[in-house]
Amino acid sequence: MKIASLFSLFSAVALASALAASAEQAGKATFVIAGGFGFPTAPTEFSEYWKMGFGGGVGADISAGRAVSYTFDLDFSNFPFNEDRFLAKDGPSPPGKAVEREGGSRTTMLGLMGVKFHMPEAAVARPYLLLAAGLGHISTADATDSDGVYLQGSRKNKAALAAGGGVHVHPGGSGLGYVVSVRWVWLKRINTGGETTSIVPIRLGVTF
Repeated sequence: MKIASLFSLFSAVALASALAASAEQAGKATFVIAGGFGFPTAPTEFSEYWKMGFGGGVGADISAGRAVSYTFDLDFSNFPFNEDRFLAKDGPSPPGKAVEREGGSRTTMLGLMGVKFHMPEAAVARPYLLLAAGLGHISTADATDSDGVYLQGSRKNKAALAAGGGVHVHPGGSGLGYVVSVRWVWLKRINTGGETTSIVPIRLGVTF
């Protein structure tokens, strides 16, 4: 009976300590500035005729306890147009055809809100999984040569869904840390059909 009472007391103290620590963590904000590269993955035309892109973004995490945080993220990527491959699909250019070409790059801008599920910390590194949703804007510049426009640009707003993960690294001794993340982002118009656009941004950031 005495052992059971001591065990109950120990359990209550441990639970109270865990709840207090979780409450202390809740509401803590961490900010991130990140940059990196990304890949166009769908539709096939996008992955075939646009190259690996570069981009960056800013974000904030609001802790909801030790294992969960809410994340808010603004991100952009720019993918250069592979005009040589695009024009090669129609065969070799006729002799004397103008070859000065420009434009055609595609830019994605994302505004996402989501949840991070943090794994137990190992040394100074802490992995996490991410689920997020929001809005995306895709703009494609006109592709032109000396004869004029050969690929018409466009602008589209789409709903966005993202899933991925990463690792937070906190060396200690300062308020700065680092984060590496990989996300798969899908963009699609709601109730209007059309193809799904997807990209994979890979980012390295500084947290503070």
